[in-house]
Amino acid sequence: MDPPHSDPKPSCKLQPVIIAYLVIAGGITAALLLMWISSAIKGSPAYQATFEALRSHPEAIAALGEPIVPAFITTGSAGGSSHANLSIPVKGPKGRGRVYVQAIQEEGSAEWTYFQWDLVLPGREDRIPLGPTVSYLEWSEKRFPSKPASPEPAPSGNTP
Repeated sequence: MDPPHSDPKPSCKLQPVIIAYLVIAGGITAALLLMWISSAIKGSPAYQATFEALRSHPEAIAALGEPIVPAFITTGSAGGSSHANLSIPVKGPKGRGRVYVQAIQEEGSAEWTYFQWDLVLPGREDRIPLGPTVSYLEWSEKRFPSKPASPEPAPSGNTP
């Protein structure tokens, strides 16, 4: 007598369910991680200063309208109160743009030094500067002044 007929692999029916749970769990984990990183960036002093400058800049207001708010996801890094390298998508009722920020705050200083602080609008070649910037070379020369080369010693008259 033949054994009763059964599914050859009962676990095969569970594989799509397990895969679906893993995909959902991975998606939720990625979303939570992205929100955590984004909130850390949005809390940085450079991000806050950028929105203060953006929301009070006449040319930015004329191009984007009011209110100017962050658009989707800010990318980059912000080391609390020491450095920032950000790409911030922004939008307003009149349009969208992206703000690029590269800045550093030296230890013990309340001031930020901006190497790049610009609003870029689609279809427009020029950038709208949000405030004063310096070149990295200027900043490094001011911070680490090079010593003048010491003069060559004068030859003595007693050389053969």
